[in-house]
Amino acid sequence: MGQQQLLLLVAGAIIVALAVVGGLNLFGGSTTQANKDAVIQDLMTVASVSQSWCMKPALMGGGGGSFTGFTLAKIDWPATNDNGTFTVNGTPTSTELKVDGKTKAGTTITVTLTVDANGKIGTALTGV
Repeated sequence: MGQQQLLLLVAGAIIVALAVVGGLNLFGGSTTQANKDAVIQDLMTVASVSQSWCMKPALMGGGGGSFTGFTLAKIDWPATNDNGTFTVNGTPTSTELKVDGKTKAGTTITVTLTVDANGKIGTALTGV
């Protein structure tokens, strides 16, 4: 009877250990996805505020219908926050702006804003 109890105790310990390892792996994957989602949300916020900046007249501190001269500092957006790091990709032109967001895991996601001939601004995400 003593050997059977010992065997059940060892088997129970192994099952608990496997459950803990599985739970940790599952939790780790969830935090990575949550960080990616947070960076995407930050990029969409940057896109929204950038659109406002672009449409604001230059005399009021905006772009006057152009992204030329845009920086994250002009919309008071930090280059780094709890979610990741953010940079303007290349040089903004009158019709296009690209902003990169890098997650803690190193994944780069880019939001691209373009102004069409009618002045309408479109938004696209890549690297999602």
